[in-house]
Amino acid sequence: TGVTWACGEPGRRVRAGADTHTGNYREHNEDRVHLDARLPLALVLDGMGSQPQGERAAELGATAICDYLYQYYSDTNGAAALAAALRTAHDRIRAWQLEDAGNRNSGTTVVAALVCEG
Repeated sequence: TGVTWACGEPGRRVRAGADTHTGNYREHNEDRVHLDARLPLALVLDGMGSQPQGERAAELGATAICDYLYQYYSDTNGAAALAAALRTAHDRIRAWQLEDAGNRNSGTTVVAALVCEG
């Protein structure tokens, strides 16, 4: 998976690529990688592998972050918008955990990069 973003000065570009691997011990991959063509955004979420529904938590997190940034990101509020998007993802995953006792111990880690001016 790859994407190129126009950033800053005319002609300046940032390229990003990603790949995932299930590892040596699991049969399925709980990673979610998102390189966004609409925003200069890269996400890697890794569902907690020893917990039920880790892949669903990673999917919910990625969707929540993107949904928030699509609505609220601008060139002038990048860091604040990303912080708020991460809080929104946390809240959405927490609500999902509370909906069903089977989801209570599920979760995900996230690494997010948003390329912005300054």
